[in-house]
Amino acid sequence: MPFCHLEKANEKTAMDTSLPDLDEFQQQYRKAVYRICKLLIYMLVRQWLHNDWIFSLTSKGIEQAKIL
Repeated sequence: MPFCHLEKANEKTAMDTSLPDLDEFQQQYRKAVYRICKLLIYMLVRQWLHNDWIFSLTSKGIEQAKIL
């Protein structure tokens, strides 16, 4: 999960805004990026999920489709 925390740090420095000051849409976007990051890590450490078709059949694949 270090990559996900790095994303949070980059968001602060790149956008030059604090996280509590974001509006609802920006908060949803930030949460979606964080969740996709976690799903990517989940998929990368499980070799059998590297196939997109197999991954799309799992609950995590369905969650990814909803987020995207």
